[in-house]
Parts: sequence; C-alpha cells; structure tokens
Amino acid sequence: MLYDPAIDARPVAEIHSPSGLGAYRPGLVLGWRTSVCSPSTNTQYVYVLQDRSFAGVAEVDLIAGMRTWKVSEATKQWQRHVFDPQASTHVDALTETVEATLDFIIEFGPEAFALTAVRDEFVQAEHLAALLRASSTWRDQIPGWNDALLAAVLAVNSSGQDPEDVLFGMV
Repeated sequence: MLYDPAIDARPVAEIHSPSGLGAYRPGLVLGWRTSVCSPSTNTQYVYVLQDRSFAGVAEVDLIAGMRTWKVSEATKQWQRHVFDPQASTHVDALTETVEATLDFIIEFGPEAFALTAVRDEFVQAEHLAALLRASSTWRDQIPGWNDALLAAVLAVNSSGQDPEDVLFGMV
C-alpha cells in the first residue's frame, strides 16, 4: 500500500473513507505504521501499510495478518494464568482470566476459542475451571471444551482438591 507521509496525521477511519482513497499514489514511502484500537478490549494494534494498491491483494493479506496477530495476542491474555501451574488463585488473577476469556469470545467468536491443546499436567486447575465456567454458554461451539473439562477434573484431582467443589455444577 502506498502512503503519503505528509498526511500521516489522518485517523485510520479517514484513510479508509472514500475521500481518503485518493491519498495513495505511486512512489511514496513504504511500511508506514499507525495503531488501531480494538473496540471491545481497548487494545492497541499496529497497522502496517504495504506497497500495493489500496484495493489489491496486499490489503487482504494485511487484514488477514492483522487478525491472526490480534487472535494470537488475545490468546496469550487468557492463557497467561491457565497454562501456569504456579499461577496465583487470588480473586484478581481469576478475574483476569475470566475477563480475557469473555473478551476473546466477544471479539473473535466462540469457534476461534480453541481449547484443544489443554492438558491437565500443564494447567492451573482453578483458572481452567474459571475459564470453563465463563465459557460454558458456548460449550457446544468451542472446539475442545469437553476435553478441557476432563483435563480440569484430572488437574483438580492431582492438586489434591475436590473436583465437586472446584468444578461445582460442571461435573
């Protein structure tokens, strides 16, 4: 995508507007960056403009790449405590896991929230239980949700806790 550095103060919405399309012309600086804020998580993402026409394949690649990067970053947020067996089980940490889970599902949909890689020996049982409870509304749409529940039961058992207590209502 070609971008005129003289107008780099324009907001992204204006660049994408029909009037902003005329701002691109051949021979301009490559790799210009701006940040975009996710409306639901209020997270900043970097938007890199490529050397192609505005309606070209590069824009599609860029959008797909941007989505992949955003999914990856949002996944790290919900996995932060879940895949740390030594993670704190303080209410604030559990709340972070639940909020990250719900933010991910709201922004990308339950089908993108894959729990297929969850293994009982690599998880913090209470965080996984909180994640499962928060996402239970979409249990039929989330890949691996039932397998993650079985992993949670095994993780709770191996931690010496009672699965009926930690996973109350889910087992």
